[in-house]
Amino acid sequence: MNEQNFGVPTDPPEEKPILKDYYGDPIYLNSTVYINSNGLLLEQNLERYSKEYVEELTAGEANEDLREVMLPSEYSEVIKEALLTWIVDNGYAKFFDLVPKKGEMLVESRRNY
Repeated sequence: MNEQNFGVPTDPPEEKPILKDYYGDPIYLNSTVYINSNGLLLEQNLERYSKEYVEELTAGEANEDLREVMLPSEYSEVIKEALLTWIVDNGYAKFFDLVPKKGEMLVESRRNY
């Protein structure tokens, strides 16, 4: 029992959930909750919700979402950075469809002209 002999509580009452969020996690009176078209979302589940949302998008949908939320200059910078990263990671020559040659081959090919 939470009370002493004189009816004075010794412990605070146990907080009980009032609702559940999108993931079934308990919501308490002091919980920070966001509301969207899918229901209630606890603040601590925002990252999880965001990751799951993005994972389900197609590349086209992700591109459209980026265009909507970013300034044009930000969007341009992100896209260019992604392209450059791909070029660096996959080889400069591959992207530009370049064929490697040795210098001596160039000299010989010029002599044949």
